[in-house]
Amino acid sequence: MADFNKVWQDEGSAGAEALSRWGAERDRRLPEAFWECVPVDAYAYWGGLKYLLLYLEWESRYPDEWTAAAKSWGMKGTALQDLTMALPYLPAEVIDQLVRLVCLAVRREHRCEDVRYAVLARAIGGARLRPLLAVLADDPVEIFRLRARYLLWLLDHPDLPTPKTSQWMAWLKDQGKY
Repeated sequence: MADFNKVWQDEGSAGAEALSRWGAERDRRLPEAFWECVPVDAYAYWGGLKYLLLYLEWESRYPDEWTAAAKSWGMKGTALQDLTMALPYLPAEVIDQLVRLVCLAVRREHRCEDVRYAVLARAIGGARLRPLLAVLADDPVEIFRLRARYLLWLLDHPDLPTPKTSQWMAWLKDQGKY
């Protein structure tokens, strides 16, 4: 630690200014650019919303590229949680995008924080989501079928606690899987 402090002492204020510029630049890159406090009732008007949705879509469609370039499980989880809470304030076209994101998550490899898509699905509700999940429930890939059926089950049981991984595992066991 003393060596680190010595380097910064030798650099003086120029080093502090460079560090400050670096921090400001970092905050404009993904995913740090999304770490902004936006009240949930203001999400519909937030200039970063369309980019946040693209960020989540990027993670779903191109997971390897996303992981290499802008991975942040915390950002993903926080974004999904915030979008879930913001649902009552979002316009229909944004909710439609969220429905597509849920369906994308069903039809890809499981990734960290994906349980938040189940929470989002339940918050969206059945009217928009159920028809698409019903189609996915007949997918030729078993794990995609199971995920879609689990989400349909969640929609049928709104009285259950907030979805979590242990609930998914218990559901799979009840289905005779795993």
